[in-house]
Amino acid sequence: MPSEPLYPAYLPTRPDGFSEPTPVPPFEGDEPGTRADPSTPTLRKSGAAITNITPRVGLEIRGVQLSSLSKESLDEVALLAAEKGVLVF
Repeated sequence: MPSEPLYPAYLPTRPDGFSEPTPVPPFEGDEPGTRADPSTPTLRKSGAAITNITPRVGLEIRGVQLSSLSKESLDEVALLAAEKGVLVF
């Protein structure tokens, strides 16, 4: 038994009608976080103080200048961003 929408005026519409999405070809990606050591030794050696903002989401990283970090430390920053979602410097 199909039901009618409660607010039909708010249903999504497209002024130009439906169009097929543009196909995206397969591509190779390089994920820097996969190269990082999960214990983040080089980032901690650089003097970074890392504090959880909440137990699951977010880290505060103090005492580092991003432009002066080594490639290994930047890979660790990428890993932390992937794990926590939010990084505050």
